[in-house]
Amino acid sequence: MPPGGDETGGGPDRSAKPVASASVSGINYYGGPLMVQNPVNIYYIWYGKWAGNSGVPLLTALAKNMGSSSWYRIISSYFQLNGATKTFVPTWGAVPALRYSNATFDSAYSQGKSLSDEAVGRIVTAAINSGAFGRPDPNGIYFVLTTPDVTATSGFCTQYCAWHTYGMVRGVAIKCSFVGSGLRCPSACAPFSPSPNGNVGADAMASTLSHELVETVTDPTFTGWYDSQGYENADKCAWTFGQTYKIFTGAMYNVIIGPNAFMIQRNWLNVGAGSCVTTY
Repeated sequence: MPPGGDETGGGPDRSAKPVASASVSGINYYGGPLMVQNPVNIYYIWYGKWAGNSGVPLLTALAKNMGSSSWYRIISSYFQLNGATKTFVPTWGAVPALRYSNATFDSAYSQGKSLSDEAVGRIVTAAINSGAFGRPDPNGIYFVLTTPDVTATSGFCTQYCAWHTYGMVRGVAIKCSFVGSGLRCPSACAPFSPSPNGNVGADAMASTLSHELVETVTDPTFTGWYDSQGYENADKCAWTFGQTYKIFTGAMYNVIIGPNAFMIQRNWLNVGAGSCVTTY
């Protein structure tokens, strides 16, 4: 499962023609499916030596609380078309929008510390085949979260900090994402220190993980929403944060999700002329 997209929006087909009736707000719809069935299930694969790292409970709390946040609600402005039927991404209701489902650890570096794109796919496949997550989940997103001693050979730290893609596992189409530790390259992927939760690497990963999450929901197979340059919704707002606030440690934040303050990149609101926003 090689990466089809990253923070520069490399996945979508720039030569594709959008659905004219749905091309508004500075971003276009290309007719494909979105993840519009609640809940979208989040699975974490902790790759490397994560024992005792405060990033584990921090990013777990992010996944558990993201679905009810005003930041995640931004993607309720996106829809898919099936004939004349327009279905918006649901971010509310009796069924939660997101559900943190489970996690597993690969502390033995099963694919080494220098990961090719294919190696990331093997990590995901092995985690699913181990039974840690049950059957392959077509409505899930599998995140591979790496420690600072792990790099990725296709451009981590120089071309991207994270990416998302899709592939087949045991005949089921799944979505997955690579999220590298910002501590591997702080100037590129962890630009804020001190960070709001006192863990620079994990705080940076919260931002890039959130970025890939909303892109996966609105463009899971690179036939959903992106602009004429190939930029997906979060790409259009990459590394912009809007209004920020300071806590007593001197760290800055721009959103509160669950019990935690975070510094998370803005996302593109698909309303009116469109704009980068932090809440909706």
